[in-house]
Amino acid sequence: MSWTQINKKKDNENIIKIKTEDAYDKTKYKWDPVQKKVVYIKTGTKNNTTNTTKAKNNKQIKNTDLLKNIANEELAWKKNKKNIIAKMRKSKPIAKNEEESGLLNLYAQHGYHKMNEFLRTGDIKMPKVVIDPFGNKHDGEKLKNQWIQKTEKLKNIIENNKMPYDALVNRIVKVSPQRAKQIFGQKSLEDVVKNQQNLIGKPLKIDKGFISTSASHDVDMNTINKKQNNVEYIIKVPKGSKAQYIGRDIQMGTNENEVLIAPNSDFTFAGAVKDNKNKRYKIYLNLNK
Repeated sequence: MSWTQINKKKDNENIIKIKTEDAYDKTKYKWDPVQKKVVYIKTGTKNNTTNTTKAKNNKQIKNTDLLKNIANEELAWKKNKKNIIAKMRKSKPIAKNEEESGLLNLYAQHGYHKMNEFLRTGDIKMPKVVIDPFGNKHDGEKLKNQWIQKTEKLKNIIENNKMPYDALVNRIVKVSPQRAKQIFGQKSLEDVVKNQQNLIGKPLKIDKGFISTSASHDVDMNTINKKQNNVEYIIKVPKGSKAQYIGRDIQMGTNENEVLIAPNSDFTFAGAVKDNKNKRYKIYLNLNK
């Protein structure tokens, strides 16, 4: 095909003349059937936009496939959780003696406040004199040191007893924009969802303290300010990791089917989705061994 009409077009400061189909650079020009002439393709026009759109769509497809796989794992766990939890409840208690049993129960009942305070801040706020419910006075510094010793002992119990099987657990908490920045490097939870393709596989930590989770997936273990809880972590806990099912050891809260993860544990980001039904974000993590 040839064109008798000479099409003149500015390419930066040079004027070119195009007479035949083979006489032009097809990376810069194309034949326009409407105008019946060769036209200049400007940088950043349709072709570039199309490529950008394709790249975005490919990312969205990858995200969608990943979340589908994670959601299927979560669904499979929920369908089979009765059998899995029954297996957990038949397992041996991790406490080897009365002292260890007492520490686990102390943590589950009310001790988690002071233990996690120490792990998160390196200190426990305690008055010089502590008066117990019976009116007895105690040395505050001595009590603080006792709490620190108990915390270290419990930490050793969880770290030295490896998880004997794979588990999928959840943890419902409040994550402020400041914490989202600290944990994920994102300005908001919405940004975590939007930019998750860049976060997948990223190592992170979600808490310096003990991480209480539930194998039931229907228990909000954070009983304080439940309405403000805006994140549900879905955590894959592999066999051999530093975590333990403590439901066989504790006397209270057995319906929570608690799995306690060691302090300051390392996780890997696996995905995120906005849960409009429950008005919170689901963030999927893998616990590292």
